[in-house]
Amino acid sequence: MSDDTYALVHGILMGLAWLLLAPLAIGASLVRRLQSPASGCCNQNGLWFRIHFYCQLMVVGLTIAGFLVIWLGDDGGGGGDGGDDRRRRFLKDWDRDDIFDDIDYDKRESADMDDDSDSDSQRIFPSLDWTYEQAEESIHPKIGISILALSIFQAFLGLIRPHVHPTAPAAHPPGVSTTTTTRRRSSKDDEKKKEGERECSNDDDGSNNNNDGFCSSARRDKDDTVATVDVVDDTTNQGSRPGDVEGTDRENNNEDGRDLPPPPPARTKTTIRIIWEWCHRILGISLLATSWLQCTIGIKIFRAD
Repeated sequence: MSDDTYALVHGILMGLAWLLLAPLAIGASLVRRLQSPASGCCNQNGLWFRIHFYCQLMVVGLTIAGFLVIWLGDDGGGGGDGGDDRRRRFLKDWDRDDIFDDIDYDKRESADMDDDSDSDSQRIFPSLDWTYEQAEESIHPKIGISILALSIFQAFLGLIRPHVHPTAPAAHPPGVSTTTTTRRRSSKDDEKKKEGERECSNDDDGSNNNNDGFCSSARRDKDDTVATVDVVDDTTNQGSRPGDVEGTDRENNNEDGRDLPPPPPARTKTTIRIIWEWCHRILGISLLATSWLQCTIGIKIFRAD
């Protein structure tokens, strides 16, 4: 294959990695943050997490494949000015203190040109003193290797991410379950209880002595109900508001007697987790912006050739 074919395949692989999969990975991460934890999409096995994770791995894989393709294209088998000389010049540039030291050389070379229009036509960007030859042999490869190294480091950060530790769920007040059980009684039992209470009230003056056993039971039920209310009030005074709200929802939505699932536990983030999140986001956005600049440079070099 010719050098142009290798360069075309290299550009396709890098375009798929950084123009398609990398934005998709970042977008999936943003959508994942907007999802409710109760939907199951925010945990490690959630849909959007898997999309973000595998897209990031494919970005790294396609970037490595793109480097291998262009390296094979410079192996001297495709013609052109020879891959060995190009690699020697590239590796020699890495011995310098600054990656962009060639810019000073380009400025001196541009100053020696008589025609300013010819000088502008030699630049890959009008606002920068980067010539096409300089970008192809030094700037573009070095930025590419930097992106590859940082993308591997970014994937490694994703693998060792600190997990969010769930806190213990707040215990429901003991009176909630008792109250819920009380609400499950049938209307017939409620009517019978009310009738017994009326009979017991009439028995206070000693006129009816045949319902002592039933009245004692009714009084015990009444005392239990009062105790239940006291437990709920004491728990409320202690500040267990989430349990009280959940208990109210259970009473309103649990008329058929079925138990509702427990509420999801609260989740807290440690300091190391917060630092990791900010580093992961800043590095990801920086890699995406730099890769778009790199793709633009590569397209300009390919068109110039």
